[in-house]
Amino acid sequence: MKPTIYLALTHDWELRGDGSGDIEQIQFAPLRKLLAIYQRHNARTTFLPDVMQQLRFRQLEGKHPELKPLADSWDEHVRKAFRQGHDIQLHLHPQWLNAQYEQSRWQLNDDWSILHYDRDTAYAMLAEGKEYLENLLRPIDQSYRCLAFRAGALAAAPSEHLFNSLATLGIQLDVSIAGGLFVDNYNLQLDYRNCEETFLPFYPVMEDARRV
Repeated sequence: MKPTIYLALTHDWELRGDGSGDIEQIQFAPLRKLLAIYQRHNARTTFLPDVMQQLRFRQLEGKHPELKPLADSWDEHVRKAFRQGHDIQLHLHPQWLNAQYEQSRWQLNDDWSILHYDRDTAYAMLAEGKEYLENLLRPIDQSYRCLAFRAGALAAAPSEHLFNSLATLGIQLDVSIAGGLFVDNYNLQLDYRNCEETFLPFYPVMEDARRV
């Protein structure tokens, strides 16, 4: 017998980490192409849109009206994916927290890692992102729940409070820990080289999710 291979396909969905790029070319057009491919093959995936990006578009659309149709289109693309049977879950890049928009360009000056934010600030970002997705998608399916999370740039451990905040908010699954990953640059420092589990799901040590 041929073996059965089970795949869990996921896609992060966002502008570049510094806020640059044309949203139609980087997000909207590729998503439409992906949806057509999945529909052709009768397959489903999980999309993880960067909700912090969308929240900042919404917060500044009054001052910059050109952002509103882009934010509306973001919502509609997410709804379309959801109506076609795809899963939508939470992804956050915290550098969007206080992003400024001037002369048609974004300036993102906050830290790229949610690990560097205090408990209350990190919790507020998570709660607001979760609420946004649930308010967006529950009119389509009242049973929808935001219950999975992927940290921006995969920065999820170690942290004294992140996983406890996720649990408090009803987030049951984190997909941020990538065994073997090591990053040490201006924007990000991560060390997942010595994770105790690199493949199978596990219950993490809440203060250091690299450990089982």
